[in-house]
Amino acid sequence: MTFSAGDKAILRLVAEKHGITGKKVFQKLCYFLQEAEGVALGARFRMHYYGPFSDDLDSQMADFVSQRVLGVVGSSDGTLVITPGPEFSSALTGEEPYREQVRQVVRNLGGEGGLTLEMLATVHYLAVLQEYTGSDSDKAALVERVQAWKGSKYQPAFIRRGIDDLAAMGYLPSSS
Repeated sequence: MTFSAGDKAILRLVAEKHGITGKKVFQKLCYFLQEAEGVALGARFRMHYYGPFSDDLDSQMADFVSQRVLGVVGSSDGTLVITPGPEFSSALTGEEPYREQVRQVVRNLGGEGGLTLEMLATVHYLAVLQEYTGSDSDKAALVERVQAWKGSKYQPAFIRRGIDDLAAMGYLPSSS
């Protein structure tokens, strides 16, 4: 088995998090790894019910599981837990050029739950589409856009705080 640098970045993400609880959390952390940190995962993201989602990434995770590089088990509440599998260490031989980007995503977002990651990834995805500049008018438009996608799921103040948090991480332009 040969693993690309992007494959290794995904695997390192699982290791750095000591396992990832939930497919949504996995998808969103990988989204930020590729779209905000610039790691070439080869994933095409589209807007989905729970924010940006990649069928490519979903297939890749299934491949990792079938190769026993990752394991997936159900928790007591029915959530999937993604962990290193029996063949994990053999996959991480050689160079890992994206190790710092993985650590940055874990530092910035590793402690967030699925609901917050869904909101942050949705904000980022829509900000990129909007060509967000950080201006007050762009921020107001982005809040409205997120609410148009998510309805009343997130309050405007929560979305605004998410925009500010993403700017503080360097993932969005900050206001002037």
